[in-house]
Amino acid sequence: MVKTIQRLIEICNERENGYRTATHYIQDPAIAEKFKNIAIQSKSFKGMLVAIVSSAKSDSEAHPLEDTFGDWMDFETDVTTSSTNELITFCESGEKKAIAAYEEALENMVT
Repeated sequence: MVKTIQRLIEICNERENGYRTATHYIQDPAIAEKFKNIAIQSKSFKGMLVAIVSSAKSDSEAHPLEDTFGDWMDFETDVTTSSTNELITFCESGEKKAIAAYEEALENMVT
């Protein structure tokens, strides 16, 4: 369980950093503000997960999440030349991967 939660923490880190970076490439201030709020939300989620891990014992389970999330927010190479719509589509794709990772983690923790 601990390794699964640690992977979710990594996802929160990637998500937070990705959205913070995205705010620099969005021309629309309202969208930039939403991205900033999503980054803050990710930081909050990460804090909750860190609290769980710090109170749990380490285990030796295999890593069930593989690399489902990956580098979905690689703005330095993929997004810097994208339009706002392309950037939003890219973020939506990342969110779908994050949701899938959380669903898989939940499934692995329940079974």
